Amino acid sequence: MDFLFPARCLRCRAEGAYLCRKCATTLPSAEPPEDEWIHAVFSYQHKLARRAVWLLKYRGRTDLARALGSLLAERLAEELAELETMENFRAPILVPVPISSRRRRERGFNQAELLARVVATELKKEYCPALEKIRETEPQAKIKTRDARLKNLKDCFVVKNPESVRGRNVVIIDDVTTTGATAREARRALRQAGAKKIIACALAH
Repeated sequence: MDFLFPARCLRCRAEGAYLCRKCATTLPSAEPPEDEWIHAVFSYQHKLARRAVWLLKYRGRTDLARALGSLLAERLAEELAELETMENFRAPILVPVPISSRRRRERGFNQAELLARVVATELKKEYCPALEKIRETEPQAKIKTRDARLKNLKDCFVVKNPESVRGRNVVIIDDVTTTGATAREARRALRQAGAKKIIACALAH
């Protein structure tokens, strides 16, 4: 299949990768999210970044997870190097933001899990799908205000096995962060289960 349909860069159409290194460098960095503990790699306003995330999330192009996850790993490595030195943020586990069981059946995968697995492999960190989404919510992209987004997600996440996160440093992994409502609700559930220090890292903002 690779021979018949080789991977081509979404921007320059060069063979070899869905996002070549040269084109990846053209993606503008994300503006820092409002919450300093949330980090993001690219601006979601950029056409190429938005298209790559859309293809992965809504068109089932799971082969993009490798390229995008590698870029996410590069950014997270920089943050972890500083946190390990300044805040003793050591041996973190990588926890993907979950989706509901219905959404998983419809989509067939969770894009945050795919990204987190790539990051865990490249950074040699522990992958831990500790969070579970226990109720359906409206898509955050359809909700306009911050308060409404927070209300939509309230108490929708739980930690399946509190022992897996108790006393551990945690990195929440997601594809896109906008107001930070999803990351904050995930952090609430992790803290309630006894997690130590928590940050979040998303592909785009």
